[in-house]
Amino acid sequence: MFFIFAWLKENQDGNSFEEQVPLLFLGNYLRRQGSNEIFNIVFLDGYHQLSSHYISELKAVGFNVINFSREFQRLARGFPGLARFGKYEMFCFLRWQTLAEYLRVENTRGQVFQIDGDIVFNAKPEEVANDVKGLTFVLQGCPAFVSIANGDWLEYYWKELVKFHQDIEGYSSIAWKERTGWKESHREKWAGSRFRRIISSDQDLLSHLIHTGGIIQDNPLEFTKRQTLFYMENPLYFHSHAKIQLSKDSGLGFSSDGNTCYVENKKIAFWHFQSDFVRYVNTARVLHRMHYPSRFPNHLEPSRWQQLVSGMRRRARQMSRREVYSCLEELNSDKSHAVLSFANIFNRQSYWKKGVFSNPNRRYRPATVYSQKEV
Repeated sequence: MFFIFAWLKENQDGNSFEEQVPLLFLGNYLRRQGSNEIFNIVFLDGYHQLSSHYISELKAVGFNVINFSREFQRLARGFPGLARFGKYEMFCFLRWQTLAEYLRVENTRGQVFQIDGDIVFNAKPEEVANDVKGLTFVLQGCPAFVSIANGDWLEYYWKELVKFHQDIEGYSSIAWKERTGWKESHREKWAGSRFRRIISSDQDLLSHLIHTGGIIQDNPLEFTKRQTLFYMENPLYFHSHAKIQLSKDSGLGFSSDGNTCYVENKKIAFWHFQSDFVRYVNTARVLHRMHYPSRFPNHLEPSRWQQLVSGMRRRARQMSRREVYSCLEELNSDKSHAVLSFANIFNRQSYWKKGVFSNPNRRYRPATVYSQKEV
């Protein structure tokens, strides 16, 4: 059972929300995949801003749509100190206790998965659920994908959140002093990383807890040996966690058959379209159509072409997340409107970091040429 927690900004309606969190797109995509997995869309705020038509559309694509606004407001009143981090982070901090409350009210048992609304599956959700069956972990320190087989995980989180809220500065100060060895935890525990002295998000808190053993995190050094899919929390740093999954992090062979993508002939689990990756794909779209001869630069990394590309990006219209989805060949049944394939991004000529990929800028089936034509 999958959960997506959602909320609207004060000035949003269903249409503007869909542009940035394309749930209808995801639902239709899952139907084309033939998935029968249960997806619960839990609205923590702004449900009243959605039209009945939009809600009906979400239900029509197979989602369970749940208005949990009242319960969330009651929970939030007990954590007024979290308001200092802004509404977005407050929602993130409290979504885990909201999940626990929902599971209690509905008397739901068994493994659950929390995914962010900007994830699109490459493998079917059933394949992902089977691949991580019985495992409890935060994917590479990022709560965009969290598998919870052991319900005690939620209890551990709740207790630490309460302690954190009681003394935000004091708790953060102790946590900062415990950062020693964080690079090893990032690599071996999938603890992620944090660089703020004050814990300011649930991702910061979870990174600290995984690093120090304060929350349940199954050992990725062990369970990745048994997994059949490839996982990454940020496609912009595709190579970051390849070593323990593929035994290599350079010279990777990426392939696409036009619908499904693979790395080293291993199916990719899903794509996480977090904001920086969306920005990167938008840049890649513009440069690809211009037949740009060099690597698509990563705006988070220094590049001699950064000033030129920054100027181009300022002149180009920035697409919404839904529009980015619509321009990618693999995500759409009608390929005629697609202008870019993942294979145009993850190859030895285009990917921003040299040496990561071995495949040329062409489309391939696993171990078989899909097309000889350059795209």
